[in-house]
Amino acid sequence: MKKAFTQKYRGSKTFKAPLDFVFAWCTDYREDDVKMTGSKSRRTMLEKTPHRVVWVVTYKQEGKTREGLRVVWPHPPDAWELDTCGDMADWGERERGWYKLTPKGNNRTRLDMEFVLTYNSKRHFPEKKQWLKELDELWDTLASFLEKDYKESLRKVEAKGLTTGRQAPRATRGP
Repeated sequence: MKKAFTQKYRGSKTFKAPLDFVFAWCTDYREDDVKMTGSKSRRTMLEKTPHRVVWVVTYKQEGKTREGLRVVWPHPPDAWELDTCGDMADWGERERGWYKLTPKGNNRTRLDMEFVLTYNSKRHFPEKKQWLKELDELWDTLASFLEKDYKESLRKVEAKGLTTGRQAPRATRGP
């Protein structure tokens, strides 16, 4: 068995939406989610239950078609975890992620993320600064969709003459 090397990465993002909406939106995985980021990858859902979501992602890298498995375990009301495998299998790549939401008041929610990447060689690790930059860019894009969907859900509730009170509208998503 080859020796494994791990590296931790942490990031955070604050959304202009309440925690329950953010949790529902972030854990509502769909095959068309890749459209939000402009990714050319394809997602095929294998299982979607309240306790586990499993999909295969198919993408091209270095001219080769590759596949990776993704498994997410939601931990309502404010956390979920991710495990990946299969990507860059010749490098022994694996990524684990932990996501935790914290209410910040005034319908704002902070998402704290921690990732552990594992490779069979130190030379395969992405440069930390670049990896975190790409993480920030990804979540900036997702935040714009999430916040747009939250505003739209408020408009729908108000159009029906209902009040939102303390309960956030049900999360529905674009792209």
